[in-house]
Order: sequence, then C-alpha cells, then structure tokens
Amino acid sequence: MRNTGDLRQRLAGNVAALGMPPGPAQPAMVAEEQLAGLPSAAQRYLRFMGVVGMSADWSFLAHLTGRFRLRPGLPWLPCEAWQYSTCPTVTRLFHLRLSAAGLLRMTGRDAYVAGHGRMHGTLAGMVTVADSAGPETTVSELVTYLNDAVLLAPSMLLELPVTWAPVDDDVFEITLEDTGHRVTARVFLDARGAPVDFSTEDRWCTLPDGMVRARWSTPVRGWRQVNGRWLPSVGSAIWHLPEGPFRYAEFRFDPGAIRYNVAPADVGGRAERPGGLPGAARAFVNWGSTVYEQASTLPGDELVPSPATVTTLATTVDAAPEEVWRWLVQIGQDRGGMYSYDRLENLFGLRIHSTDRISEEWQHLAPGDQVRLVRKGWLGLKEGLALPVARVEPGRAIVLREQPPAQPWDAIWSFHVIPLRPGRCRLISRARSARPRGAARLAAWTMSPVTTVMTRRMLLGVKRRAESGAVRVPVGGGRTRG
Repeated sequence: MRNTGDLRQRLAGNVAALGMPPGPAQPAMVAEEQLAGLPSAAQRYLRFMGVVGMSADWSFLAHLTGRFRLRPGLPWLPCEAWQYSTCPTVTRLFHLRLSAAGLLRMTGRDAYVAGHGRMHGTLAGMVTVADSAGPETTVSELVTYLNDAVLLAPSMLLELPVTWAPVDDDVFEITLEDTGHRVTARVFLDARGAPVDFSTEDRWCTLPDGMVRARWSTPVRGWRQVNGRWLPSVGSAIWHLPEGPFRYAEFRFDPGAIRYNVAPADVGGRAERPGGLPGAARAFVNWGSTVYEQASTLPGDELVPSPATVTTLATTVDAAPEEVWRWLVQIGQDRGGMYSYDRLENLFGLRIHSTDRISEEWQHLAPGDQVRLVRKGWLGLKEGLALPVARVEPGRAIVLREQPPAQPWDAIWSFHVIPLRPGRCRLISRARSARPRGAARLAAWTMSPVTTVMTRRMLLGVKRRAESGAVRVPVGGGRTRG
C-alpha cells in the first residue's frame, strides 16, 4: 500500500503532541520469581513467550498489513496500520487506512490516552464517517490494549495492574484496571503454551442501530520466532453477533514489523543526516542483514538510546542455535579467540589463536565478566583492552559494553542467535555507538571499516565451525568427538 510513511508520521505527530516521557534507560529483566503464584496456564504462556531472563518491554511500535471489512456482506478491503503502545502509563494509538480499488480511502484512528478512549474515521480525509467516545468506547479501547499486550508484548503485563485467575490447564483469565476502568478476557492456549485465542465480553460493537455489547475474539493462526521472540503469523478479529460470527479484520505480522522499547521521539523514524552514508556504504556496514533486522530492536540497544551510528551484520547458519551458541560464548583473546583473521591480527602482536574446539571451561559468561579483545601489555597498554559483559541471555544474546571512563566510546557490541527452523538460525552482530568526542572521533572513523571487515570474518568463522561440528574438550583435558 502506498504512502506508508505519511501514516506513520501522523502517528508520530499524535505521539509527539502527548509529550510522553522517553522511557527507562535500562528496562528491568524479568525474573523467574515474578511468575510464582500465577495460574499454571499463565506460567506456561509466559514461559512459551520467552519472557523470563529478557528485558521487560515498556513500549512497542507495530506496522501491520492485511484486510478489513466494514459490515457483513461487504467486500474485503486491503489495509495497513501503524500502532504505538506503552506501559506502565497505559497508552495506545492506532492509525488505520483502507483502500477501495486504490482510489477511495478511509482512515481511522483509535486511541486510549489518560483513561479516555476515542474512535474516529474519515472518508478521503474530509468526511467524518465514525466518531465515538464515552464509557463504552473507553472500555473497548482498554480491552484492545490488553489484547495487544497478550499477543505482542507479554512482558508488559508484568508491569501493569493486572490480576490473573485460573480457568483450566489451557485457559486463564486476565483482568486489567486503569483509571477506574476494569476489563477482563480469557486467553486460550495450545499444548505448547502458545495463545490460540483471546476472548472478552468487555467490548462494544457499533451497529446501524447503535452500540451493543458483544463477545469479541482474536484467534491466532501460527506462531514463529523473530529475533528471539514468538510472534503470531496471522491474527483475526471477530464479532460474535446474534446472527453469527463476523470476521472483520485479518493482519499479518511480518518479520521486522514490530519494534520494542521505542522512545516516543523515535516513532517517526530517524531521517538520514545530510552527508550520510550512500547506499553502497550502508550495505557494507550492514553486511548480510535484512532491512527488517536492521530496523529491529535487539537486547542491549537500550543501553545506547540515541546512537550516532548503528551497524547490523548477519549470516545464516545451517546448524542448531545451541551449537552456534557454544562457539559464540567462547569468544575472547584469552579464551577461544575471535574467529577472524588470526594471521593478520598476530602481525600486530595481538597473539590471538582461534580454536576449532569446544572447551567446557569457556562455556560460561555472566554479567560482570570481561571479553578480552587485546592482550595485556600490547603497545604499552598494561591491561590491554577488555569489554565488560553487560548482559547474557543464554543461548540467545551476549551484550558487551564500552563506556567512559574505562573506554573512550559510549557503545555496545552485541551478538544474537535467532532460530529460524530446526537446524538453522541467524547469527547477528549489532554495534551502537554514541557520537565520540575529540581524538576518539578520528579513531572511530579510521577503525570503523576495519572493525566491519573483522566482524564479518568472525561471523563466518563461527558459521564454518558450527556447520562442520567440533572436537569437544572437557574440563580437565581429554577429547570427545561432538
């Protein structure tokens, strides 16, 4: 659908007008004990969604495409939507555009802000065709916010005034209260704990004779992992009316369509600065990564919320994610090496020797540990250069932190293993850096191409090793063939 940018900019304008705070600099991690006491079905759901050990989400920005129809019997129309939701201040802004034969367009805006809901629609941007507010609309918008959180951002639920109630092994009830309003829904799960439906009686349907309270459900068809998260493949919205069910919306959730922990100022996207990188240079610094991966929010990004530069490199590995992780977690000059151009690095006296073995003694990293890049004493540097580990999500992500005064840059360097299907995954490197100052700026400009080349080689080094198997060395010596 054309002009997707202007729909997003309308959303960004609405967000900017609210004067919303920027959000937490470093969201808290979700701990296992936060699930204690919840109904067993709710615990299965949260564990399937992978919230334990990951950063709690406080916002998300979604771009959806699909189809929509206004009344039973009317044809389906192609549609797209942009949405921004936040917590713990419950806010939802949703902009929708329908197109009939590519000519006649209808736009709609749903909002829940400061305890008030409103729905407004126009035809061709001029004629108002829908406009509702009041208690019924407010409750409807609040339960829609709850639906989005359940399906798209489950960790947000742990930051909200939510209560959970058991129903049976595969169903739980969830209630959200905000500014005196209260909504409740039931969430239905499959054998894995994945949601298959969300159903509520707390929504009002606008019919020709007025607004009526009716059951509303949002069944999900299929789940897939994107950047380490489970997201629905296709979702629908259905009104259960006396004359029968009316399916009126279907949305696809493409990879990269949802970004998390997006600050209000970034909803409109960042315009490229004058003199920015040309297309070929952007492709070089983002070698191997898709546009969706480049736009995605990854663990650790929030540590440098306003970067001057961002690079995302990636490769596909035909090996199980856990096999890739075993190589990745070994990195370090004094551990398994950097899997890059050892001969070139050693010409400069770095003494790096990349291993072709999995060693059990190097299979553990934790926040506070260090990954050494340069040996002690190199070029007179007594302590060499080592980056502290800021975050580890076992099997998924390692985040290294550069931060003054220990380092001249304010930056992160992170690695991510993203499952695709059994026996295949994506290996991603992400670097985000604030604008360096003084001599560090010249050093960063000089070293950036070198760092990109070395990182590319590193990803390919991990790929080669993971795909070819390994000799495993247990603690204490000896060998076993893996």
